[in-house]
Amino acid sequence: MTSASALLAIALVGFVTTNLDDLVALAAFSRRYQVAHVLLGQVIGFSVLVGTSLVLAALVQAALGPWIGLLGVVPIAVGVTAYREGGGLPFDGENERESGQVSVVAAVGIANGADNLAVYVPLFAVLSVAEAGVVSAAMVVLSVLWVGLAVAVVRLSPVRRLVDAADRLVPLVFVCIGLYVLVESDLLTHLAG
Repeated sequence: MTSASALLAIALVGFVTTNLDDLVALAAFSRRYQVAHVLLGQVIGFSVLVGTSLVLAALVQAALGPWIGLLGVVPIAVGVTAYREGGGLPFDGENERESGQVSVVAAVGIANGADNLAVYVPLFAVLSVAEAGVVSAAMVVLSVLWVGLAVAVVRLSPVRRLVDAADRLVPLVFVCIGLYVLVESDLLTHLAG
């Protein structure tokens, strides 16, 4: 069993690296929409992504068994691709209708979540049910805090520069998450034995 502090670190790193691009969208939405609508849309959209990842991780665990570690290749590939494209992950655009602000924010979060699935499914697949529960709950809480950070980004240019600098590290972190999945799954031991 992984320690609580290690699980929270996994949640933090996994969340931040897969949601830097979402921060840009949330900042844009918080300029035009009510913050409460942005917050609710973010929680709904992110919860859909986490729930989908948990279900897919369980299905993949059952189907792949000892080969589950091969999923570590997915975040590695995402990281390498992002690095070759100049770092960070592209934001797919905004749908800025005035009506249905909550649904617009949720839909953009889900549509922008392919990188989340690419990281969360392999990550959750190597965790126990209890560990995945802790990590996913921590990520949902972080998604609430993320809206507050997005509002701050809109108001503070030093924070904006910090997010831009951190965005360049995203590819490296994805590769590290992929390596973690490969090692944690005991795939290498399975291959050697």
